[in-house]
Amino acid sequence: MDDLVIDQLKKYQVWCKQILLKHGKQFDDQLFVFINKFNNLLHGAAIHKMFRDTILKAGILNNDGEPKITFHGLRHTRQFY
Repeated sequence: MDDLVIDQLKKYQVWCKQILLKHGKQFDDQLFVFINKFNNLLHGAAIHKMFRDTILKAGILNNDGEPKITFHGLRHTRQFY
């Protein structure tokens, strides 16, 4: 990971702590990247749906109106350079 990704993950961790505190919870140092407001790990289907909704909202679509990339496709990010 480069410094930009590490910086963004640190910002996200601070945001997670703020959201959990807002709901009367404490951040658990199990270091899950994707958590819900109860500090539980999100299931893959929830992550997939959030990613798809974000891509659709951003308008990153191919010619048939489907997202140009899936969450799983992020592991192939070099193709976008």
